[in-house]
Amino acid sequence: MGNQLLKILISSIVLVIMSGPVSAQDKGSVDPKPLPPLANPNDPHLGAKELFARKILPASLAVHSIGFYAKGCLAVLKHSVLHPRLPTTPPKPRPPITLADLPAACRQILIAP
Repeated sequence: MGNQLLKILISSIVLVIMSGPVSAQDKGSVDPKPLPPLANPNDPHLGAKELFARKILPASLAVHSIGFYAKGCLAVLKHSVLHPRLPTTPPKPRPPITLADLPAACRQILIAP
């Protein structure tokens, strides 16, 4: 047992020493090239990813908030939703599923050799 632990320890040390620094992420391009323009940017079936991928810089608009919550986002929840009552009696256990309860296709898969 001690011999195996020694082998594992030596293998681990060798592995750590042999593995060099690895970058976790591709740094990408400093000068991104724009994607080609879309044939129909007003197409309702066009995904947002396709539209926003073509924007390199954010819009030059003034910063402002959109909408507000008068008492916070949880204010709409009632006390009974946040703190539900626990059942006084434990729930009845479900009966086990039998082979007869399964659809025919599932039964064939289970019965097949």
